[in-house]
This record gives sequence, structure tokens and C-alpha cells, in this order.
Amino acid sequence: MNRFLAILCFVLCASVTSRADAQTPVSFGFFYNSLDPYGQWVQVGDYGYCWHPNNVGPDWRPYADGYWAYTDDGWTWVSYEDFGWITYHYGRWLHVQDFGWCWAPDYQWAPAWVSWRCGDQYVGWAPLPPEARFQVDAGFGAGCDAEYDIGPSCYNFCEIGSFGSPALLSVLIDPSRNVALIDNSANVTNVSYRNNAIVDGGPDYRVLSGRSARPIQSLQLVRRTDPGIAGNAAFARQIGGQLVVIAPNVAPSSAGMRPARIAQVLPQERVDKGWNGISDPNLKARLRAKFSQESVSARPGAVSGSVPAENSTPRRAQQPFTETAPAPNREVLQPFVQPSPAVRGAVIDEHAVQSDREQKERTEPARNQAVREQEFGEKRPAPGSVQPPSKEGYSKSEAGKETEKSTQQQQQQQQ
Repeated sequence: MNRFLAILCFVLCASVTSRADAQTPVSFGFFYNSLDPYGQWVQVGDYGYCWHPNNVGPDWRPYADGYWAYTDDGWTWVSYEDFGWITYHYGRWLHVQDFGWCWAPDYQWAPAWVSWRCGDQYVGWAPLPPEARFQVDAGFGAGCDAEYDIGPSCYNFCEIGSFGSPALLSVLIDPSRNVALIDNSANVTNVSYRNNAIVDGGPDYRVLSGRSARPIQSLQLVRRTDPGIAGNAAFARQIGGQLVVIAPNVAPSSAGMRPARIAQVLPQERVDKGWNGISDPNLKARLRAKFSQESVSARPGAVSGSVPAENSTPRRAQQPFTETAPAPNREVLQPFVQPSPAVRGAVIDEHAVQSDREQKERTEPARNQAVREQEFGEKRPAPGSVQPPSKEGYSKSEAGKETEKSTQQQQQQQQ
């Protein structure tokens, strides 16, 4: 009995310690260690220590290999890249000419850190630069292109009909067309702070969902703050109506830490804000004037319908991943693993199955109508589409009535 009590006390103490450790914020050192296998740390002028991914081509861009999910915290980026659970939810991105995109760490978690643009046919998003420091009482509005000098080449654009794709990388438009797309779009950024969380409003969910070729679900975001389940890579997972993500709390006081290895030092002058591809000074001036005009009335919440309705989806408390036994009828959440090509394909297949199911539901009435027409040998008009009888059909109907009337008269005379 004493031995059993000792074991029980040990288990309880370990459980309490695990919960306490899960609530303890991690430092920037956690980022440094987690990202080391996937890239190198460099020093970029006044921006300080930044991270650049390995094994990417010169045209590689952030917020491209993945898809957008809509949650109660707004538009949430789901990445297929091993490092994406960190670099697309903390910190900001900057582009260094002749080197590539680099990530500057920060301690605040958000569904995504992007500037949004939307037009009649296209929707686009660009990584926010390190200058975009979030303040809970201000947020980011439609003026961020002008305020942070975000140039055209920073944007990823796709057709609105393709926005719901589970593999956006394959449908992105060549950046050489970005100037024309920006000319025909408006900034709809709307990042705000609500219910103790950062909300990425962005473009109107109802508009994009209604025009997307694939359905865009509205999900509940569940943040797991225990860094112990992340390992070196983690992948957001959809479980029923929930999108479960890894989101450890980060201590702001750790911002002055230094990575163990610095690969190289890059000068400030090589930072490209997205304008280097435009040589015409008049074109630059015109686009900057457009951005300035957009910022005149910019404020968080100004875009109608772009933010989820207040309390539209109940928010679960942010809890560490410490469940030991499932509640009745509740799926057990397994620890996250590194996303493989098979996992990526499974996510895409899941989207395709759901899209096919909804397409079948839309076409089922028409298919049933076709079956009935074949069985009965006649074409029945669809509801609400009844046409007036044709002149020929009317004549035949009247002729039948006259024949029937004549027959009745003959029968009466014989009687």
C-alpha cells in the first residue's frame, strides 16, 4: 500500500509539473533551436537576427505553400512547410535583394501577419514587415501598405474562385502581374484585438466563400500552448469543426537573445520593400498615391463583414496539451508530427472529398429529375419553371374537347 501511494504521489506531482511547465512562456531560444534544422540565421542591418530557410529557390515566397482556413479568429494560414507553425504566426518577413526572404522573430501569436487586398476578381496578401509593430488599441487597417511601404512584388495573388484551394501554391498568379492587380484592388486589412486574441479579419468571408470553387468552412480555432508537443515541427490539424494549432506563449523579455550561429551579415541597403522591380518613377508615385488615399479612412473594423461576428463561435480557453483521458464521445488529440508529403496529400484529398460531396448535394435534385423523366417517359418542368401551353398544344386540347362533346350528343340521340 505504501508503495502504491508513493507511485500515485509521483504521478500527481509529475502531472502538476507538466501543467506548470506548459504554462511557462518559452524564450526566443525556443525559436532558434526549433528553426536551426530548416535554415540559417543571418544578421540584416538594423533588423537584427533573422532566419532564412534552406533548400528554397530564388522565387520562393512566404505564405504560398499552404491554404487559408477561416476561424473564429479570422483568416488563419495553414502551412505545409516544417517551419511554418512558427514563421507564419510569430514575427514578420523582409526581402533581401540577391538573397531572399528572411523572417524576423517576435513574441505575439496571430492567425497570420499579412496585409490584404481584394478586387472584383482577385484577392492578394503580403507579409507584414518588421516595422509593423502590433498594438492592441490600434491594430492594422487598410493603411498598412502606405504606412509600412509594402510594394507590389511582396504580394501573392490568386483568383477569388481559387481562394478555397487546399494547395494555393499551384494557383498563385505570377508576380509580374501584381501592378495591374493592385491597380484593380483595395486594401482590406483588418487586424484587431478581441477577447484576448489577435483577430485577422481581412476580406469578407461571405463574399469569398460564396464565390470560391471549393467550400471554405468556418472553424473554431484551438490553440495548444504546450511547447513539449511541438518538437522541431508541427502541423495544424482539422478535427471536426476545429482547427488545432501549436501556439506556445513567448516571453517578451527574451527578444535580446542571440542565435548560436550567425551564417552571414547582410547590409541594410539590400532590403527590398517590393519596389525594386518597378523602374518607372511615375508608376511608383501613382501607386504610392493610391496607397495613401486608401489610408485616409483606414481603421481596424472599417471593412464591413470582414471580422467574425462578436461571440459568433464560443472560444475555448487556451490550454496546454495535457489530456490524459478522453471525455465520452470525444476524439483523442494525438501529438503533432512533422508533415510529410502523404499528410499534405491527405489534406488535399479531404478538401476534394468534401467539395465532391457538396457538389453532389447540389446536383442530386437535377439527377433525380432526369431519372423520373426516363421512367415516366415525359419531361416534367422543374419547380418554378412552368411554361404556358404552346399554341399547338392548346389546339390539340380544344380539338379533344370538341370530339368528346360530339360523342356525348350522339349517345343521347340514340337513347
